[in-house]
Amino acid sequence: MRLPPAVIGLAAIGLAACQPSLPAMRRYDYPELGFSISFPAPPKVTDQPATAAGAPHTVLVEADAGGRDFAISIAEGTNPGTDIDQVTTEAAVEMTRAAGGEASVRTYAATAEGVMGRELTFTRSGRPVAKARLYLEGGRFYVLAAKSLLGTDDPAVDDFLTSFHLIARRA
Repeated sequence: MRLPPAVIGLAAIGLAACQPSLPAMRRYDYPELGFSISFPAPPKVTDQPATAAGAPHTVLVEADAGGRDFAISIAEGTNPGTDIDQVTTEAAVEMTRAAGGEASVRTYAATAEGVMGRELTFTRSGRPVAKARLYLEGGRFYVLAAKSLLGTDDPAVDDFLTSFHLIARRA
C-alpha cells in the first residue's frame, strides 16, 4: 500500500513536533573564574574550597532543561607544567567510572580564543550518551559536560560546548 505524499508529510511534521525544541541559551559570565558560557536555565553554582588534604578549590556550574543536562567544573591551582593529555586520561577514567560506560578516543577541541583541549564522547551499551570537553588554561582545569535524551547529536549539546569562552580576569 502506498501512502499519499500529503499523509507522509503530515506524519513527518507530527514526528518533528515530538522532538524537544532547542532551548534558548543565555550567556553567563564568571570573570573571577576566567570564562563565560551559555545555559538554557539559570545555573546552580557549587563552590568547594581547597582542603588541607590537598584537594584543589573547585566550582561546579550546572543547569538542566528539557531532558538536557549541562555542567562545567573548574579546578583551580593546576601545575603550570601539567599536560592536557595526562589530565584528560585521568579525568576520563573518573568520568567513565561515574557514567558507568566507556570513553571514546579523545579528539582535539579548541576554544574560540585558540586554547587547545580535548573532547571525549561517552558511550553506554555502544550508544553515545554524553560529550565532554577539557581545557587547561591559566592554572585552571575546565571540564564541560553535556548530556541529552536525544543523544550527543542533539544540536543543543554542541551549542553548549561551543558557547564556552575564556575571558580576562578582573584585577
